[in-house]
Amino acid sequence: MKRTVTIAAICLIALATAQARNIQDLFDKYGDDERFTYVSVGRGAMNMVSGFIDFATIPSEEKEMISKINGVKILTLASGTDEKLMNTIMSEVDKIVKDGQFESLAEVRDKGERVNVYMQTSKNTAELLIAVKNKKEMSLIWFSGTKDAIEKQVEKYR
Repeated sequence: MKRTVTIAAICLIALATAQARNIQDLFDKYGDDERFTYVSVGRGAMNMVSGFIDFATIPSEEKEMISKINGVKILTLASGTDEKLMNTIMSEVDKIVKDGQFESLAEVRDKGERVNVYMQTSKNTAELLIAVKNKKEMSLIWFSGTKDAIEKQVEKYR
């Protein structure tokens, strides 16, 4: 009985302190936390928004790219929040990147602000993650879509 209780306690502690294994886990972990603002725009909403855009002024290449974005998720830790929590989240992002799930495309550090851009590709899909942190807040912006759409978007800024 003591052994079972000990094992259960260890498992609970491990679950409570577990870091996210991937970006989806990270958004799931913090998405319901009251200290965060969480926004998720799925494919249906992306299609609906594209209906409101004046496509006459947008080049056909851009229209095609927009149609291939599956979704956008944004997780923002509000101003005035514990800097330790911000650092914990950024450490979790760094661990996911180091585990080989994402490739670092760019890093900017300027006057207390840090911006990292990462990309992950598979056979037909890709994900773009932008992590922004300063002394007052931090945001993670995650785009998912077809591989060619994300790669074209990245190429525009290289």
